[in-house]
Amino acid sequence: MTHRRRLPARSPITTGPVVGRRSLAALAGTGIVALGAAACSNDDPLKSDSGSGSGGSDGGSGSGEIVVGSQQYYSNEIIAELFAQALEGSGATVKRQFQIGQREVYVPELQKGTIDVIPEYLGNLLQYLDESAAKGTADDLAKGLEKALDDGLRALPYAEATDQDSYTVTKDFASQNSLKDIGDLAGISDLKIAANPEFEERPYGPKGAKSDYGVDITVVPVSDSGGPLTLKSLMDGKVQVADLYTSDPAIVKNDLVPLEDPKVMVLPENVVPIVSSKVDDAGAAAIKKVTDALSTDELIALNTRSVDEKADSATIAKAWLKDKGIAK
Repeated sequence: MTHRRRLPARSPITTGPVVGRRSLAALAGTGIVALGAAACSNDDPLKSDSGSGSGGSDGGSGSGEIVVGSQQYYSNEIIAELFAQALEGSGATVKRQFQIGQREVYVPELQKGTIDVIPEYLGNLLQYLDESAAKGTADDLAKGLEKALDDGLRALPYAEATDQDSYTVTKDFASQNSLKDIGDLAGISDLKIAANPEFEERPYGPKGAKSDYGVDITVVPVSDSGGPLTLKSLMDGKVQVADLYTSDPAIVKNDLVPLEDPKVMVLPENVVPIVSSKVDDAGAAAIKKVTDALSTDELIALNTRSVDEKADSATIAKAWLKDKGIAK
């Protein structure tokens, strides 16, 4: 999923190099960051022998080992950890490769078999794999993924939980301009949105806003995927709009307004596990217990623990799985 806060002074989860969907708040003092600068890291989680997830088992290099990956986005890492612990509960040997990066980095690794499990998001993944994908319901997108995924990969049942990219504004800006949905931005001059650089080419980026809603908007590139720098740009008035993810606790905490999207420019972004053929029926059933219990409210609560308590993904996942009766 690569495309979607006012976080603490540091990121809630700090288990790897951060450039992707949500970057570490340690970048906060650097101002708005271009992708090129953010991407210059010598640390490659995919080349790590020990994995980068907190609390994870190293596993071995044997063919029976299942590699669970995550985006560089703390919420995605939490979900990946839920999957990893559920798999271990089913008897699997798991290796964690967390904080990998954006789809441009990890999808090829999925296709090569370097990663066996990763939490994804329906609409964003489908549009990444098939630029001509039509709009539709979550069920429609799930069927589209079945056709779009490479041989050896499959999408397990998706969760009710979504984490949508959103055109989010401050309450004051919404009030001053009578904003309710994205189309209400049409006609506002010199409109800017803080978002990852790749947002420029996303179907719901400036081209989509223009074609679907008649909105002219310029991307101000901020390479923390809706993280503290993106939020700061919005709160400081450097931009009028920010691409924030709807499960972000910062939206409620800062009384922000995600604008409605009646034309469904942003496709449903339900959490969906993508797995390789190494995940057997028992493993798939274990992961399904997680997605069956994962609602949007539950995801927000998990994210809030990360932000407010700075708890690591392993701790958050263990408590949640126990609370839901999925693990002892």
